[in-house]
Amino acid sequence: MMRSGFAAIVGPTNSGKSSLVNALVGEKVSIVSPRPQTTYHGVRGIFTDEEAQIVFTDTPGLQNYRERVAQLLNRVTERNVSEADAVVWVFDVAEESFLKKFERLKKRVVQTPPEKTILVMNKVDKVAKPSLLPLLQRFHEMGLFRAIIPISALKRDGLKNLVDEVKRILPEGTHLFPVEMKTDRSKQFQVTEWIREQAYHRLYDELPYSLWVELESWEEEETQIKAHATIHVDGKSKKGMVIGKGGAKLKDIGSHAREGLTKKMGKKVSLFLNVHHEPEWQRDRNRLQVYLEL
Repeated sequence: MMRSGFAAIVGPTNSGKSSLVNALVGEKVSIVSPRPQTTYHGVRGIFTDEEAQIVFTDTPGLQNYRERVAQLLNRVTERNVSEADAVVWVFDVAEESFLKKFERLKKRVVQTPPEKTILVMNKVDKVAKPSLLPLLQRFHEMGLFRAIIPISALKRDGLKNLVDEVKRILPEGTHLFPVEMKTDRSKQFQVTEWIREQAYHRLYDELPYSLWVELESWEEEETQIKAHATIHVDGKSKKGMVIGKGGAKLKDIGSHAREGLTKKMGKKVSLFLNVHHEPEWQRDRNRLQVYLEL
């Protein structure tokens, strides 16, 4: 009996959702950085074996901030949850504020029926095992989850248990995507995301919300890809930070993105990057909704 369907991966920022999706799929389909709120879109990673095809959707971290971008990102997550057959809540149990974050999001957790909801306790490799037992008991007594699964996405521990539990939730059905597919995202989308990821790795904490990447042109041949892209920021000083002295920072961003994309695409990737100061982009609701696919 074949099963297929969608599983939304949700939780607070920096809980390891993107790393988990990548580990489940077996390759990098969602960008990862130590900066808060790296994920802007619902990024699908496709897991397929002989029993099921599970489309895991990485979602933006849920937040309580009132900023327009934060609220719209919450909408991206809520939409993906509403369309999912299974909902997987991911929390970093090694974080000191883990329980406080759970309590803040509890009102969202209870909106999903327990029979389709799974709690994942991530990064258990960083927590003493005796301290996990009372946590497991505490969440079990809440009755909000059909399963509570300790994992380490980084070490790939517990992933089979999670996959098996998701399979039990999914309806019967045939493949939704070709067996060889790992993501439904286009090469063009992946290029802009990898540029954004490298920018996050090499810039300061205040930049993520102020930065987005737009593909200007695309040319693909048998052995190479040429792409022109613009990094948009909302401040002149931030434009200088992205460019760097003598263009060194922008060159570094492009170099690392190109290196990773060349390996991923299996052909030479040439990137040509520009930086644009666009002060009002975060106030343009229409632009935001188009960019965030709302």
